[in-house]
Amino acid sequence: MYRLWVGQTGQLYWPDEYRYLHALHVLDELRKGDLREALHWIFGVEAGVASRPSYILLSLLPAVGQGVANIVFDLPPTHPSFYTIPVIFNVMVSVALAMTIYALLDLVVEDHWLAAGGAALHGMLANTNLYVRHLFPYDLSLLLFLLSLVVLLGRSEGRHLTSGCCLIAGILTGAAATTYPGYNLFVLIPMGVLAAARPFAWRPMATFIVTAFGVVAFWEAIARVGGYSFIGASKRFSTTFTPETLTGVQGAYDEGFRFLPLYLIEVEGLAGILLALLLVVFLVLAIWGRFERLVIAIVGTALVAYLVYAIAVQVLHWVVFYGRLVHMYLPFVVLAATLVMRELKNPSLRYGATAILLVAVFASFAPTAVSAMAIRFPKDVERILAGGAGQSWKICKAGQPAGGREAPLNGCDVVLVNAQHLYPLPEQWKSSAPAGFSLAGQFAHPMQFRPYWFEGYTPQERARLQADPPMINVFSRSGRLFSWAVDAVSKLGLRWAAAT
Repeated sequence: MYRLWVGQTGQLYWPDEYRYLHALHVLDELRKGDLREALHWIFGVEAGVASRPSYILLSLLPAVGQGVANIVFDLPPTHPSFYTIPVIFNVMVSVALAMTIYALLDLVVEDHWLAAGGAALHGMLANTNLYVRHLFPYDLSLLLFLLSLVVLLGRSEGRHLTSGCCLIAGILTGAAATTYPGYNLFVLIPMGVLAAARPFAWRPMATFIVTAFGVVAFWEAIARVGGYSFIGASKRFSTTFTPETLTGVQGAYDEGFRFLPLYLIEVEGLAGILLALLLVVFLVLAIWGRFERLVIAIVGTALVAYLVYAIAVQVLHWVVFYGRLVHMYLPFVVLAATLVMRELKNPSLRYGATAILLVAVFASFAPTAVSAMAIRFPKDVERILAGGAGQSWKICKAGQPAGGREAPLNGCDVVLVNAQHLYPLPEQWKSSAPAGFSLAGQFAHPMQFRPYWFEGYTPQERARLQADPPMINVFSRSGRLFSWAVDAVSKLGLRWAAAT
């Protein structure tokens, strides 16, 4: 219910969310019978979309729901409920992800109660709930990757890895990689499981790898039908982000190795600190030989994947870390913590410690959840103010503060400043009233929400966001509160200034 509640707002705030809209275009072109144009919206528009065709394909499911709602209920794309439909799909994916994490923990830990506790722990992390309200492929890709791992683990304990099992895992892995390429290093983890389960068998590994690349070959063949290249688009996307384009804009290279512990401490709070400590305990116990080979293979290859990416960040300066990339590693941090709990041989101590951990995680989750529910995004502000003003007032949205003062405001009754996605951060977001206007009120910008600070912002920018929280300013031409302001206050929590 919480995820459905927060999902009522926030869609299309981040620029990357607009990639979802390509699924709506694909559906519209297929309705017209134009296959080539439909392929254009998958492979021929921009490399960032063309590198994730499985995401567009799977997004057709909620897109069909939106199309039905539009036709049957006359629900226009401008209505906020129009994008509640893909959020419901996101929530369903997040539930499936929780069930998959439970299955993974149960297979590895072999304790139903510990597995349930670990799944609940993961479900209450801020990072787990951060992307459900937005139109992103992260949960979907992670779900497919984890399913591939569960398929292999379900067979590996008895060393009964069949060709069919590796075939299914390979298809799921290929689909996951073509849903969101940022998690491609996950492929090391199922390969580690295969190597640990059958050290001297080459057929399971070969079947898995060939099948995973077969999904890539499938999408390349589909792209060729429309005169495009999936592989070529993926290469263009990977070379778009160079050190020159990233420096000073997206993240920081010096956070490669410490990004995960920093994220756990800064975003997850007490829960993150405890998870980080339990991860250290797991590593110590692993060195002492307390865990079986398969367990070491799973957590170890996840750690190797993280270190490989960290080297690409801090040493090679090829990429940068984001909170969305940490999303891939947190299930394995939780797995390590759950395995440490398993080492407490006394059942009362084991389950008691797990219960205390869950209470601590909830204590960290609750304030973050309240903050997430309180966020009002720029589109929400515009919609509520427009609804309150009716047709009698013209509401204008200024760009950066300086541009807002200089832009022509003829005919505007209300001007919103900073009512947009602040990325990259402007040089300053303090704004004085435009000529002829006065400050009517202001409210917290979404970038006051701490988990968003780790989505491409540098340490200096995060410090600035903390020291000088950005506000969305509402300026009125009349210099007085409108009759509809009372309703806006109750809906937005506006802090009204003394307008004169």
